[in-house]
Amino acid sequence: MFFSIYLILFSSLPYIFKFKNNELKYHLYFTLFLIIFFSIMSINGPDLTTYRKNYYMAGTNWYLNTKDLIFGSISILLNKFSFSFFIYQLIVKSFFLFGFYFFIKKLFNYKVEYLFSIIFASMYLIPIVSINSLYQTASLGLFLILVSFKNFNLFRDLPLLIVIVLMHKSGIAALVIYCLNYFLQFRKLKIFKLTCYFGIFILIIFAGIYFFYLGYIKNFIYSKLYILDDKISIFHYVWLLLYIVFSIFFFISKKDIKKIISYKDYNFLISSILFLIFIIFIYFISNQYALRFFYYEFIFFLFMVSLFPKIKILKFSMLRSYFVATYIFASLFFISFWYQFANERKAFIEYKFNTNINFFCKKKQYCNDAEYLNFDILN
Repeated sequence: MFFSIYLILFSSLPYIFKFKNNELKYHLYFTLFLIIFFSIMSINGPDLTTYRKNYYMAGTNWYLNTKDLIFGSISILLNKFSFSFFIYQLIVKSFFLFGFYFFIKKLFNYKVEYLFSIIFASMYLIPIVSINSLYQTASLGLFLILVSFKNFNLFRDLPLLIVIVLMHKSGIAALVIYCLNYFLQFRKLKIFKLTCYFGIFILIIFAGIYFFYLGYIKNFIYSKLYILDDKISIFHYVWLLLYIVFSIFFFISKKDIKKIISYKDYNFLISSILFLIFIIFIYFISNQYALRFFYYEFIFFLFMVSLFPKIKILKFSMLRSYFVATYIFASLFFISFWYQFANERKAFIEYKFNTNINFFCKKKQYCNDAEYLNFDILN
């Protein structure tokens, strides 16, 4: 887990050396460069071998594959030109890395504590999610880009949402949050309240039917679809606790937050809180899928930690040094907590750094795994 530790420490340098405006920009760009570099060069994660096998088995003849339309087509196209698995992974990771870049730049322009967001992402989102090259990571990256837009534009946003859903099933979460966010822009209209009352009434009826017939619904879904039903570790419930705390902070300070961010972003935070209702319904079907939908709430976390100085009840301006020091040490402690309790920790104990890069590789040669270096400063 040295990646997380060093990334947090490097991100914290401006708090130690009091960088000026130009130096802050250089530090931001270099931090983003480190994130991009270590993510691209990583060969970590429990799903890496599966993705490599699927890539080389994709072949060179295109066919309609509705289950893997986006990345299946990319695999076939790259295989036609004998591009290596490294190039394929580079493309998959780029969606997230570009999205994260645009989102952090947005926070930087808001002049909020964008470094808090980078540090928060360094605890889990970047070192665990992004370097694992999950297709979900790519869809999450596109959603970050979608969230970074200043306004709504259905002609621009809908095609992007379709691609997000096609990339990974969890992209439905992005669609739900976007719809909530789009709907909330009309909340100042009188008809909005009437619509909300009707929606709440329908939700209560649906929830009653859903939980009364939950056993039948669960059996029906399991008979029609392949559903992951592995238990999630106790570690993941920490995110839920943090989510509740951040939501409380939002409602306490929503008047102050409204003055800083755009109306669209303010509604996005509300939409993310409402989205938890959707996750609760999924949770009773599958813990794993509820967790995957919950990953899209990380954007809510990144927003909220950057807004900490604007929450008056925290008195951040008076206790800035104490808050910064506590936040950094808490982040490092969180990594050690993850290291002990997370289900997938074994796949990330050692950071595997690719040292044998090939841009071209013929089928079944597995060129990129001939040599790599391990880094482990914890054992």
